[in-house]
Amino acid sequence: MRRRLALLLLLLMTGCATPTPTNPAQAAQPQRLNTGAPRTNRPRRPPPTGEVTLAFVGDILLTDTVLAGRGADYPWARVAPQLGQADLAIGNLETAVSTRGAAVPNKQFTFRSPPSALAGAARAGIDVLSLANNHTGDYGPDALLDTIEHVRAAGIRPVGAGKDLDAAARPVIVDVRGRRLAILAFTRVIPEAGWVAGYRHPGLNPGWDPRPVLAAIREARAKADAVIVLMHWGEEMKDRPRPPDTELADAMIAAGATVVVGHHPHVLQGVRWQGQSLVAYSLGNFIFSSSANPLGRQSALLTVRLGARGVTGARLTPLTIVAGQPRPAPAKEAKAILDRLRQLSAPTHVTATGKVTAAHEHAATHHKPE
Repeated sequence: MRRRLALLLLLLMTGCATPTPTNPAQAAQPQRLNTGAPRTNRPRRPPPTGEVTLAFVGDILLTDTVLAGRGADYPWARVAPQLGQADLAIGNLETAVSTRGAAVPNKQFTFRSPPSALAGAARAGIDVLSLANNHTGDYGPDALLDTIEHVRAAGIRPVGAGKDLDAAARPVIVDVRGRRLAILAFTRVIPEAGWVAGYRHPGLNPGWDPRPVLAAIREARAKADAVIVLMHWGEEMKDRPRPPDTELADAMIAAGATVVVGHHPHVLQGVRWQGQSLVAYSLGNFIFSSSANPLGRQSALLTVRLGARGVTGARLTPLTIVAGQPRPAPAKEAKAILDRLRQLSAPTHVTATGKVTAAHEHAATHHKPE
C-alpha cells in the first residue's frame, strides 16, 4: 500500500513539473534590452549566429527646408534599400525635434524639425540616432527633452543626451545575432557649458575630457561583445581630423572600442583600420540642406561587419546629396569620392569598389581581384 501511494505521489509531482514549450522563432530574434534591468532578469541571449552587419551614416537634418512638403519618406527613398540590408543602422540627428522652444540667441545656425519627420527615418530602417551634437539643443532644454521622446516614440533608440548626465551617458545596449553591442555617443563640440547634462539638468554627454570617455568605454566593453562610439568632433569643412582627435581615437580603441564613427566636419574624412577596430573620422552630411561647398554634397554609407574578434570587413558606398536627398553617386562622381577617401585614409586602403582594407592586407592582395 505504501509503495502504491509513493508511486502515485511521484506521478503527480512529475506532471506538475512539465516545462512550458518555448517559441524557437521568438528566441532567435535580436532583443533590445533595458540597460537598467538587473542582469539576472534579462532574457538569456541566443548563441552567435554569424557576423553582424552595421550601417553608419552622417549628419541628418529633417527640417521643413529639407522636406519641402515632399513627405517624411522623401529624404530616405534612394538609400532605404541599403539601410534595410543591415542588422543595425545608425546615424547622427543634427536637429532638435519639437514644436516648443525658441532659438538660442547668438548662434549662426539653429535647426528644428517636425516630429512627423522621424517616421520616415524609422521606415527607412534607422535603429539608433546620436543626439550628442551642437544642434539638438538649438531650441532649449524642453525641446531637447521633446527630441528624446519623439525619437523613442518613432521606435528609434536615442543616445548621447538625457534628462541628466546619467541618462545622457547611458549606452544603448542591443543584442543582434547573439552578440551584445554597446553604443555610446559623446560630443566635443558644445556651443556653451549650459548644454552639458548634469545633476537634474538635461543636456548632452560631453567628450571634452578623455578620462570619463575612456572609463565609459571600458565599462561598456566589460558587459558587451563590441563597443560602438559615436563622436561629434573636428572642424567644419576640414579634410583631416585634428591631432587631439586622432590621439583620442587611439585611446578609445585601446580602451576597447570596436568601431568609432565621427560627425561634425560636414565633409568626408578618412577611415583607419587599427587591429580589429575601425575609425571613420567623419561621414560628412547625409540628409542635409544644400551646401555651397561641393564637398559638402558628397557623402558615404559605411557598412561594417563584426565577428567574434571585432571588425571583419568594411565598405564605403559613395553617395551624392541632391535637394537634401542622398542617392547613389553617378559613376564619375563615385570614382572621385572613393579616390579622395583613398588619399585621406592611407595607409588604410579604399579600393575602387569602396572596400576598406588594412595596409598589410592590401599589400598581400592588391594583385588579386576583389
